[in-house]
Amino acid sequence: MTTQAVTLFHLEGGVWQRSDLTLLQRCYAEDEVRAALAAAGFPEVSAYDAVKDLAMAGNVGRTFFLARRKPQSG
Repeated sequence: MTTQAVTLFHLEGGVWQRSDLTLLQRCYAEDEVRAALAAAGFPEVSAYDAVKDLAMAGNVGRTFFLARRKPQSG
């Protein structure tokens, strides 16, 4: 588990707004993520490497998942 403090600024109506947040992150193996998604009804899963696929420098070892829920019949 890792904790990361993040401060964001965005311009709203000509005034800068500040948001502070804390992210808690836990690492899982890709097969664990895929199995959990499949068990939750998301059989279609694509995985994208942050650096190789998404050009996100500084994010070595990070993977993003895109999952589609199986349509419910009935």
